[in-house]
Amino acid sequence: MADGGWERSPTGIAIANRNNSLLDDFKRALPDFRPQDNVGSAYCVRRYVVDEHLGGPEGLAIARHELAKRGIRLILDFVPNHVALDHPWVSEHPEFFIQGNADDAKNDPVSFAQVGGRVFACGRDPYFPAWQDVLQLNAFQPGLRQTVLGSVSSIAGQCDGIRCDMAMLLLNSIFERTWGSRAGQRPATNTGVTCFLPSRKRILNFSLLPKLLGPRVGATTTGVRLLLRQTAL
Repeated sequence: MADGGWERSPTGIAIANRNNSLLDDFKRALPDFRPQDNVGSAYCVRRYVVDEHLGGPEGLAIARHELAKRGIRLILDFVPNHVALDHPWVSEHPEFFIQGNADDAKNDPVSFAQVGGRVFACGRDPYFPAWQDVLQLNAFQPGLRQTVLGSVSSIAGQCDGIRCDMAMLLLNSIFERTWGSRAGQRPATNTGVTCFLPSRKRILNFSLLPKLLGPRVGATTTGVRLLLRQTAL
C-alpha cells in the first residue's frame, strides 16, 4: 500500500513548523531536526497527483508495473474527509466546505481557519481536537459528492485498490452529529456509497478498503457494517 504519495501541502508544512508540540516530537525523533526536514503530513493533501519528489504519475505507473510482475497489487490512500488549506477546491469551490464566521475564527481559532477572506472549519474527528492543517469537507454537499467521484475514478485508474482513510467520519449519522446544522440537509445515502461504489462496479478486481478508527467506532457498528457491505469486496 502506498500511503503518502500524493502532493504535499506547503501551507500544511508551514503550520506544522509553527506547532511547538509537533516540533518537540520531531526533535525527539531527529535531534538535529531542521524545518526543511519536514516533508509534510501524508493526510494533508494539496492535490491527488503523485508528488514529483516520488517520481510523479509516470514514476507511479512504473512502480505499479514492477509490482504486478511480482504478483503484488498496489493500493493507494484517499482522505475524503478533509484537504489542505491550499487545495484548489478552497478557492474554486468554497461551498464544498463546512463554513464558519468571524466569531468562530475569533472564539475558536484552533477549530476554524480564515483563508482568502472566508472562514472554514478545520477537519476533525468528533472525539478529538481539530486538525489545524486541513479544512473540513461537507459530506452532505451534492456538488462535492460528484467532484469526489471524479477524484476517486482518477485514483482508481492508477492502482488496484483504494484505502479510504477515516471512512467512519463520512457516515451520515456521525457527520450529522459532528457538524449539525452547519452541514445542511442530510442525504439519503452515505457519501462512501455514492462516491466509491461506481468505481468498485466499473473496474474488475478493484478493491475498496474503508479505514475505521476512533474510540467509539463500536457505537456506530450498524453504519460501519453497511458501508463495508456496500463498498468493500
